[in-house]
Amino acid sequence: MWRNEAGRDRFVDFLLRAKRATYAGQDDEATVAPLVPRSKQLEYRDGDYLHRDIYFGMACFVGQEVVSLRSEPVWSMSYAGGDSRTIYRFLRLGIEEIAREGAQVYECRVDADP
Repeated sequence: MWRNEAGRDRFVDFLLRAKRATYAGQDDEATVAPLVPRSKQLEYRDGDYLHRDIYFGMACFVGQEVVSLRSEPVWSMSYAGGDSRTIYRFLRLGIEEIAREGAQVYECRVDADP
């Protein structure tokens, strides 16, 4: 996807800044008029990059993040789930930890009956 390591590093730096400025930062400045009715939309732009996060719901949620470079999508992630407010605190702390410590790998396992 990236021609060199420097390009990948610029993308990763942008993505981390975008996540901190939107969801993790609970920043109302990132909230924009949603493209999809009844959704919540957060955006962060820096130079040629745009990060857009569109989601529905709170207790039970589904959404998609897309990063575009010069108006072309270069990365996307879809997510869904539902839980108590504990999960939101966990996600924000995880993103904040990346900001302090650099890239980390974390895993969330759930044991449940099928």
